[in-house]
Amino acid sequence: MKSIVHTSMGSATELNSWSCAIPIKSSSRRRLLITLSLAVLSVALIYQPLPQDFPQPWKYRFISFWAHVFVKIVYDRRILNVTVRMYEPEELANVDKMPTIIHFHGGGFLLGSIDTHDQATYVLANLTRALVISVEYRLVPEHPFPAALDDCTSVAYELFQNAINYRIDANRIVLAGDSAGGNLALVTTQSLLRDGFTPRTICLLYPALQFFDFTLPSYRDYLPRNILGIINEDNFFSAMSELSERKVKVTRDILFNNHTSARDKRRLRPLLDADQHLAISLPFDIDQEGNQNLIPHLKFLVSPRISPLLVSDDELIQLPPVLLFTAEFDILRDEGMLFVGISILPILFFTICAESCNLKNRTSVLNTALMRFPRMQVDGK
Repeated sequence: MKSIVHTSMGSATELNSWSCAIPIKSSSRRRLLITLSLAVLSVALIYQPLPQDFPQPWKYRFISFWAHVFVKIVYDRRILNVTVRMYEPEELANVDKMPTIIHFHGGGFLLGSIDTHDQATYVLANLTRALVISVEYRLVPEHPFPAALDDCTSVAYELFQNAINYRIDANRIVLAGDSAGGNLALVTTQSLLRDGFTPRTICLLYPALQFFDFTLPSYRDYLPRNILGIINEDNFFSAMSELSERKVKVTRDILFNNHTSARDKRRLRPLLDADQHLAISLPFDIDQEGNQNLIPHLKFLVSPRISPLLVSDDELIQLPPVLLFTAEFDILRDEGMLFVGISILPILFFTICAESCNLKNRTSVLNTALMRFPRMQVDGK
């Protein structure tokens, strides 16, 4: 039998008097080794590298791990040459018509991927128990706009037109996205509606909805403050430059709406009237001529293909129910408020805002939207 000998510094006599033998049974040693091995294995399975300043890293790792456990079938595939990641909850393995969420990630059209949003889409599939399809659309500057939109619409059209081939219920398809992904979800929905395909719902998280008016209070208040660390004026100008096909140098003129001509201002202002829908708005000069160095290169920004709010009420009223989330300390806040302010729409609206969030007639608008938002039955009937 082996033993562990404990000794302390001293003479040989003292060593003999202090030494003691502690026997360890073979079975106990095996249990100890097994326990240690399982602990190391568990840490190895759960661990994933995170930024040094990531808050509560182990909480995040545990949530991520169990999300992977509960969503059993996850795989990447190609749909019309676009990579997508499929999250299929295990109980849908034998279902012929699955409820489906098509998800477009955010990142300003130049950042993000299905990997950066992997944990969010795992949790989405786990909570909704629906098939989630995350789209890896092309990014600028390598692929100028509208490459991203082309990828998203291609995937959406394919899934609607050939739903049976993917075991999808075409009557229960939801389009969802955050930030730029919310933009892509709404523009894609508008395109689908024109061709007779109707998503069940669209879910927009702090979406980018227009590139026409950068004098909205949320831009003026939060862009200079660099509240989120990444979204500051310099990065904003760079992002706008990367979006343009010729990579024109974007200056502060864009913050004063000098990227549009007086003609476009007069034509488009009625479609996006901040005075009508926001509690606080800033003066908007429809006769102001813009910067001729910017206008030709940024004209695409006022197209409905990237500014989905710049369409008529007749087109907006065709939208399916909208689930919209906004946040107070966000440059995109007031775009969401403008969307909510169009009371003809069935929008269920959630905001992380103070009671004084920038929405005119807030209570009546929200009550009207809530009454118009249909109850979404889980069974799809």
